[in-house]
Amino acid sequence: MRFLLFVLLLAAWSAVTAQHRQGDVVIDGRSSLRVDAPEDDFYFKGGGFLFDRLLLGVITRADNERLFNTRNNGRLRGDLFGRYYFGERSGFIPYVELGVGAVADSGSYLALQPMVGAEYRFSPGVFGRVSLGYAYSSRSQAVTLEVGSLISLSGWSNKERIPERLEEGQWVLNGHLASLSLSEDGDDVYGLYGWAQVEVDRVLRPYLLVGVDLRYLRTTYLYDPQLEPADSASVTGALEAKYLVPVRNNFVDPYAGLGILYGVSQRVSGTDPDRTPSWETIKITPYLATGVYFHLTERIILNSAVNRYLRDYSPIEGKWRIEIGLALRVG
Repeated sequence: MRFLLFVLLLAAWSAVTAQHRQGDVVIDGRSSLRVDAPEDDFYFKGGGFLFDRLLLGVITRADNERLFNTRNNGRLRGDLFGRYYFGERSGFIPYVELGVGAVADSGSYLALQPMVGAEYRFSPGVFGRVSLGYAYSSRSQAVTLEVGSLISLSGWSNKERIPERLEEGQWVLNGHLASLSLSEDGDDVYGLYGWAQVEVDRVLRPYLLVGVDLRYLRTTYLYDPQLEPADSASVTGALEAKYLVPVRNNFVDPYAGLGILYGVSQRVSGTDPDRTPSWETIKITPYLATGVYFHLTERIILNSAVNRYLRDYSPIEGKWRIEIGLALRVG
């Protein structure tokens, strides 16, 4: 947690000049740390431009199910990658990327990951991103489609680097939207992993935010009927109100809030010949929320949040959730 905060703050103040030029520092909007046992995960992707259009960076991740296949949990992976941007095409900037890394679980092995993608500049320092990647090793392979954002921490004037607190009418958006992976391991087991999140907060009036958090998770084993569960999915939705605590500091917005969460989950047993889905309703549960918005710039926020649920709300998650991640400030 301290490492992620240190890297983000250091990169935020190591700004140089224009976007995607030598010296620029960028971070993928998916970068985050989440703790809600046993589904803890960490993801960081960022780097700097060695030359114009040529980005060199690192990827570090430790999670349960977002690497190559969906069957082996608790993996740690590190990558070095290079990305080259081509000229702008109707507002989109296409790129190619090549990553080389190591994966560790019961054993360690090298992995190769080429990728193609494109970015679209919404405002100075904020880019939408879509990418298609292929990851290969001697033990497994995967194809992954992602929709998210890229945040450039370079190119603002000194005035723009002095943020102001959230104001009425502004929005706060999470930095990653969705990912979908199709994987295969050495035992000819195919899996499909999908994840999507829409998290939006709106400042309705001074010191009052209202937000929604919608999340979807799906894991499917396609060709191994002995695995159990062979298919699982969950959908959760939360409605939350936050009060911004007044402080004499433009760089932080501490908050406290209340929320209510509801969702459903589906599981299909791999040993069930009829593959009849069993649905479980996640009962409505209220929760307490607290956290701090750290304003790195006028547009970029580091959001730290702690939720305390008053009852267990999912078969795989407990009563606590701790998250640190990037968010975008709009309006």
